[in-house]
Amino acid sequence: LGNMRDLSNRRVDSDFAYSWAARERVKLFEVSAKDRNTLVDFVQYLGQRHFHPIKESKFSLSKKLKAEKSNPAILMDF
Repeated sequence: LGNMRDLSNRRVDSDFAYSWAARERVKLFEVSAKDRNTLVDFVQYLGQRHFHPIKESKFSLSKKLKAEKSNPAILMDF
């Protein structure tokens, strides 16, 4: 994640950063706090990497329970 991409006198050249990222096989994002739109791609990438789609459950939810076991009564005393 490269911050302050809007600065003219950058410490790390953009071409150098992209070539390093390609060599290391990592994704590079250049962002600026002044332009929050640059953060959208980064946040979406993190979300996709850490929140995987839910896989199909091994438990069958289609099986119906027997009525006498699935109908508990709640008694309220006021």
